[in-house]
Amino acid sequence: MALTSAMLENALESAVACTRSMPADDALQPGEGETREEREARNDRLVGARLAANSSVNLLTPVLLNACRKASEKRPLTDLESDLVDLARLAAPTPQDVAGYGRAFAGLEADRSGALFPADTAGLGADSSYSYADAARDLPKYWDRISDLPNVVKAGASGDAVSLPAAQDVQRFGWSRPLPTEASEPLGPLPPVYAHSAELAIYQATCIAQTEGENGDDEVYFVLHTAHKDKGNTSTSETVGNFKEGVTREYHHKHDVAISLKAKEYPPAPKFGGALGIIEAWEEDNGKSQVLEEIRKKADEISGKLIEGVKDPTKTKGQLQAAAGVIMAIVSLFIQAWCDDFIAMDSFELSDLDFENQVRFGPVLVRKNDYGEEVLNWGKYDVFMRCQYAQRQVM
Repeated sequence: MALTSAMLENALESAVACTRSMPADDALQPGEGETREEREARNDRLVGARLAANSSVNLLTPVLLNACRKASEKRPLTDLESDLVDLARLAAPTPQDVAGYGRAFAGLEADRSGALFPADTAGLGADSSYSYADAARDLPKYWDRISDLPNVVKAGASGDAVSLPAAQDVQRFGWSRPLPTEASEPLGPLPPVYAHSAELAIYQATCIAQTEGENGDDEVYFVLHTAHKDKGNTSTSETVGNFKEGVTREYHHKHDVAISLKAKEYPPAPKFGGALGIIEAWEEDNGKSQVLEEIRKKADEISGKLIEGVKDPTKTKGQLQAAAGVIMAIVSLFIQAWCDDFIAMDSFELSDLDFENQVRFGPVLVRKNDYGEEVLNWGKYDVFMRCQYAQRQVM
C-alpha cells in the first residue's frame, strides 16, 4: 500500500486521537463478514493505533519525517537523514508526497508530537539535525523501554514455558520480538569468506481454520524470530496464497539462528547454547511487491548501520541488535502503511543437538487471548519445520 501524504496526515491525526482514547481491541481486529469498506476503515484505525502504541520507542520516525521536510527545502542532510529520505522515497507515490510527509510533521503542534514520539526526536525542526552518531548515543537506553513493552517475547525461568504476549498486543503493536536470552561479549569482526550456520527451515504449512473477516482465501506469510546469547535474528517468509481449511501449501524459507565465519576454510558448526524462537503467521492485506522488498532491504541496511557506532559497555551486541531491529521495524510498519493482520503464533526452544540431529518439528500456531486460552474462529496453522547445519561460501 503506497503511503500518500494525505494518508500520512490522516495517520498522524488518528494516532493523536489514539493517545487520548485508544480503540478497543475489537475495533482493530477483523470481524466475521467484514466488508471491503469496513476493512479500509479498520486499517485507518490500525495505522494510527500502531503509531500511538509504539510512541515510547518510535525514535526514528520523526527523524525520517523531518528529513523529508529538510530535503524538500534543499537543506543539508546528515548521513542518517539521507538514508531515511531514500527509504521514504521508496514508499512515496510521488516526490510531492515526500515533501508532504515533511509538511505533515512540521504541522504537528508540540504537544501532539510529544505524545507520539520520544523526547529525543519529537521536537526536531528545519534547523535540527540527527545523525548516525546521535542514534548511537541514544539507542542503548531504548533497550529497557523495549523490554517493558507487552508485545515482547520473554523466556521464562529455567524449565518454565516461554511467556508469549497476548494476541491483541501483537495486533495492536504490529510486531513482536524475542529478547536475547543472556548477556555475552560482542563478537569480534571476522572476514566473511566461509560460513557454517545453524539454519531453521520452513517447508510446509497446513491451514486448520481459515481466518475470519478476510475476503477470499488466506494469503499467509510467516515471521521467524530467534534469540540466543550472541544475537537475535528476524526473517520473513514468502507469501503463499489460496489457503483455506484443510489445505497444505509449500514454503521455501530458511532462517539463520547462529553462524560461524572463517577466512580460509569452513569453520566448525556454531555452538550457541540454545535459542528461543517464535513463529508468527500474518494474513496479507495486499500482494507483496518489489517495492516492499526494497523497503525492507533499505530498513535492514539502516538497522545495521545504527549499531556500528554504539560504544556502550553496559549493552551487548545482541541487545543492540534487538533494539535497532525493533526501532527499524516500527519505521517500516509506518512507512509501508502496513495493515496486515496477525493470525497466530507459537514458541519453541532449540539446542545445539537439535541442529546436529536435524530435528523436524511442527509447531501449531494458535491465536490466544490474555489468559492464554484459544480464541475461537481465528486462523490456526500447523507448520512443518526442520533444524539443520548448512555450509556456504559467502565471498
